[in-house]
Order: sequence, then structure tokens, then C-alpha cells
Amino acid sequence: MSNRKILVLLSLKILFFFNLLEANENKIIAIVNNEPITSYELKNKIFTQIYLANETINQEIIDKTKNSALSYLINLKIKKKEVEKKKIKADKPNIDSALKKISSNNVLLFKKQFQENSLDYDLFLKEIEIELSWQKLIYNLYKDKVKINDNEVKNELNLIRRNGSETEYKLSEIEIEITEENKNDRINEVVKVIKNSGFENAARKLSISSSALNGGDLGWISSSTLSKSVLDLLLKININEITTPIVKFDSVLFLKINDKKKTNINATDLDALKKKIINQKTNDLFKLYSNNHLSKIKNNAFIKIK
Repeated sequence: MSNRKILVLLSLKILFFFNLLEANENKIIAIVNNEPITSYELKNKIFTQIYLANETINQEIIDKTKNSALSYLINLKIKKKEVEKKKIKADKPNIDSALKKISSNNVLLFKKQFQENSLDYDLFLKEIEIELSWQKLIYNLYKDKVKINDNEVKNELNLIRRNGSETEYKLSEIEIEITEENKNDRINEVVKVIKNSGFENAARKLSISSSALNGGDLGWISSSTLSKSVLDLLLKININEITTPIVKFDSVLFLKINDKKKTNINATDLDALKKKIINQKTNDLFKLYSNNHLSKIKNNAFIKIK
């Protein structure tokens, strides 16, 4: 069957299930700080997640996607209010760059596929703008608090120098929010979506991390920048395998090794490696600040689900 026919069939399925979900009605289904989340927004997010995850559309998949879609929209509304309050807006070149990466450098085709599948491209574009604005806000708020321990960097460099080589991992991630009550169900949900649709599609559908837009792609990461606990897990698996769930306070992380390489290090490489270690540690700290800042605001937010 041609790709064109597949897209047409998928579009018809989406239209059919929109009708099942009373697509003609646009009810308010949740309130976040006096800003509504409508049934249209939720339906569009559900089907966008399913489409990006390349999953077969049926009522069971729709029902299972609903919670993660609603959770995402609640977080998005909180981020939106915060960036608007601080008058922070993402730069257009950054938005364009993100779109190119998501669409594999074919934005026009990506937009066309959204339209052919009856998905709201403008809402998706707005999501990207809010996420990038949020990243800009976090940078402005915490840039002076991000301090890298020089001794840690020196120790890692000395270890690499003694070994004469450095292992790098090409990683992807999925991070999900959990509570103590739903932890096992959420982990099982991720495992099932990965099995049915692949890690990259599962990341687009379920992950709360900003990397979700890129299928969870984290790029190449030096082993020296990873915590011992994470590195120990990676050492137990091979390329194209996934770590056991890494449980944090209110989230769970899955990591996949897409590739790995060992690079011989000489004196001229150490300056570049030092910069890479500092950049990775800096990104990790900003991510931590982002999660903590969102949790703090969310705890004080008015959220009512109807």
C-alpha cells in the first residue's frame, strides 16, 4: 500500500474517532489557573500523540493516551501563564530550528501530513513556542545559580587521561511523571508503547522531557558526565537496549543506547572534552531546575478537572 493511501486511511480513522468523541462539542474539561482546557485541545493532543507514535488507532489506545495528553496540557498551561507573566517569548530562529529537527528538515511535508490527518498544526506550533519560551525562562532564572564543581571536572579529566580513552553513548530518554499510586501502571504503559511503537515514538507520545519533540534524542554523551548509578545501568546493556526504569522522586526515566564509541584521548583533546563535560553538567542542572520550578508552581496552581 502506498504512503499516500496509508495517510488517507489514517485521516479517515481520526475523523471517525473524533466523531465518536463528540467532536462537534467543545466543552471545558479542565481549568488551570482560570485558563480552560477544552475537549478540542484534548482530542487534538490525543490524536497528535497517537499519530507521532505511529500507533494503530482504536478506542483502547485513545483511552490509554488520554491521561498523558491531559497531564501534558495541564503542564503546558502552567508554563504558558508563567512565560506570559514574565513576558518571555522564544526567538523565531530557535522555533524554526526546532521544527526542522522534528520534521527531519522537511517542515512543509510535516505540516501537510498534519493537515491530511485532520490535526491542528497551529496548536502543535504553539506547544513548541511555549516549551522553548519555558526553556528561555529557566535559563534567565537560574543561569547565575548553575555552578559546576571544578574539582569534579578535573577528577573526571584525570581519570580519562589515565585510561587514555573515553566512552561516549548516543542516548535517548523517556521521562514520565508518577505518583506512588500509579507508578507501576505508568511504567507498564511505557513498556507496552515501546514494544508496540518503538522507543522514539513512545518518547514523542509519553515523555514530559523537552527531548520528547525529538523522539527523546539526547545526542552523544560522555560517560564521564554521567552519574555512577546511571553509568552502572548502561554498562549492563547493549546497543538498542533499554535500561531498567530509573525511579526518581516524582518521575521515572528510561534510557536507550542507540550507539556507543570509544575515543582515544590525547593532550590536544582534553580542552574540547572539558568543554563537553561542563556543557553536559550544565544541561543536567538546567533540566533539574526546570523540573523543580514546574513542580513548585504546579503545587500552588489551581487545577480543576471536570
